[in-house]
Amino acid sequence: MKIGIYDLDSIIANLALMKISAWHKSKGDQVYRYLELEKYDKVYISKVFKFSKMPKYFIDNYEVGGSGFDLEKKLPVEIDQMKPDYDLYPRNTFDIGFISRGCPRSCAFCIVPAKEGKLKQIDEPMNIYSGRHKKIMFLDNNFTALRDRIDLLKTIIKMQNKTRVKISFTQGLDIRLINDEFMYYFKEIKRYEKIRVAFDNLTYKDKFMKGMAIMKKYTKMRNVMVYVLVGFDTPRSDDLERLELVRETGAIPYLMKFDKTNDYQKRIARWVNRPAMFAKVPWLNFEKYDKLTRGHVEVNQLKLF
Repeated sequence: MKIGIYDLDSIIANLALMKISAWHKSKGDQVYRYLELEKYDKVYISKVFKFSKMPKYFIDNYEVGGSGFDLEKKLPVEIDQMKPDYDLYPRNTFDIGFISRGCPRSCAFCIVPAKEGKLKQIDEPMNIYSGRHKKIMFLDNNFTALRDRIDLLKTIIKMQNKTRVKISFTQGLDIRLINDEFMYYFKEIKRYEKIRVAFDNLTYKDKFMKGMAIMKKYTKMRNVMVYVLVGFDTPRSDDLERLELVRETGAIPYLMKFDKTNDYQKRIARWVNRPAMFAKVPWLNFEKYDKLTRGHVEVNQLKLF
């Protein structure tokens, strides 16, 4: 069979599509990245985001999956157990996988509980390492909440001592669960990206500040990035307070827009996600000038404020 793989909107190499590719190749099928003018016996389409539009032209014998299509649809067990076919993404530079799935939180804006269910460990770190890359991206949604997280950190440290591979928990750590024991071992992890945490609302302000103070004892705060969600259920005053608290810790804020079409959310993202602008220009000054320039204010125009 000739199989077409259509990655509609993935930001990184798509793990599910790589497993589908590996499974078909194990059956002797030919697998290709989808091209519009080619003919295929079957096409797999991955849709990660709801706002992504399906192709307008007709595709025979296709199957669609992904969180942007159906939260309940899962890979068949025999496919999910396959090692990913990294040849599908020749420019990819890291291994990808999950040590755990799910999350104990019930954040109203998040699809993880509906898609993955309760938190559970599903794999060992060494099983995700392929040997062909020098980096591993763990996609766990709440590694920090795992019961055996300390043992897993020790396992990762041993794996790194053996393989020299660097890692990232790209989905972030739960700052509310950070303690000295966790950071004692986590500081030994060799990373290739900043440590990432989230500060979604002020209901856990005290826990956020406590967790950041603990983290500060073990790492430089310029190595910590804080996701700050705006536009879901927080007033602008809360957004600004959270950003100032992040500034106080010395960490780097990264603003996450809930509604990417909203003018306020786009404007405040332009302020926060340019570190020099966020560091030097007060929000009210930036907002005023950003409106006047229709989003084209630059750092070299600071003398105008």
